[in-house]
Formats: sequence, C-alpha cells, structure tokens
Amino acid sequence: MSSFWKFMGGLLVGAAAGYVINEEYKKRRKSPPPVTSEEPKVTKTEPVKPKVESEVNMIENLIREYETKKNRTRQQNDTLDLLRIKLKQMKGM
Repeated sequence: MSSFWKFMGGLLVGAAAGYVINEEYKKRRKSPPPVTSEEPKVTKTEPVKPKVESEVNMIENLIREYETKKNRTRQQNDTLDLLRIKLKQMKGM
C-alpha cells in the first residue's frame, strides 16, 4: 500500500472523528441544563482569611535558601531581589 493511500485513510478517519465530535458538541449545547425539583441549599460560610503569614514564612525561607548558596547566577540574584521586594510589600499590608 502506498503512502498516499495511508495518508488518505488517516485523513478520512480524522474527518469522521471530527464530524462525530462536532455533532456531539451541538447536541450538548442545545439541550437545556438538568432541572431538579429541590432548591439549592444555602449555607453560610465564613469569609476566606488570607494566608499572609504562611506566604511570608515561605518567602523568608526562600530568601534564606538563596542567601546560603555560594555561587549564585545572575538569575538567582534577580530572584532574590524580587523576593525581598515581595516580602516588603507583604509586610506593608
């Protein structure tokens, strides 16, 4: 079998798969969402507290880790500077 016919067979299979996927997409898009007779239960939740302390600790640990490296690359030095800036921003909040 020549490579041309292998290519055409693959093209035909791909076109058929694309057609089937497109038809399934159209069906799902037209159908309305399922309706349930029960009303959704509303529960009160506590507001989300920011995890500033854990992030500050994480950034401080990263800064210490970068500072203890002996031969830092320029990228690592830049990262260290950015971490210090971010730490100042978070402590200023």
